[in-house]
Amino acid sequence: MKAIFATVLCALFALAASAGKPHFTVCSGSGAVLQNVVVTSPEAVWNPSSTVHFTIEGDVSEAVASGSIANQAYYAGMSVEDKTDDFCSTAPFACPTAAGRQKWDFSMDLPDVPFAGDLTSHSDFSVNGGKQFLCLELDVHLS
Repeated sequence: MKAIFATVLCALFALAASAGKPHFTVCSGSGAVLQNVVVTSPEAVWNPSSTVHFTIEGDVSEAVASGSIANQAYYAGMSVEDKTDDFCSTAPFACPTAAGRQKWDFSMDLPDVPFAGDLTSHSDFSVNGGKQFLCLELDVHLS
């Protein structure tokens, strides 16, 4: 019984320690146009009703002339966004994008939330006729 209590207590401490901390996962394949991807956020914790920032940096293997960004987002398991945007007209991207090391800075307004939950998203960036540019997943607990 003491072992179970200790396990549950450790799990609760781990959950509390990760609350509000954004976790980015690059899910691109090895042939993606954007390689050596680094995603960072200056805010250690993301809170509801705030503006958060993050940076995507990486090596672009070929110039980008066109593309799209498909994004699905969920809050506490409920769909909150399912849309596709034009890559070239979605800030901070622009076309043409030259090959070489590139860096993009983003800001995002987080809404107030009625109850605690996980915000998750999956974004597929495709360029130049369907080539994978980047696949990015985000997971952050908001409370």
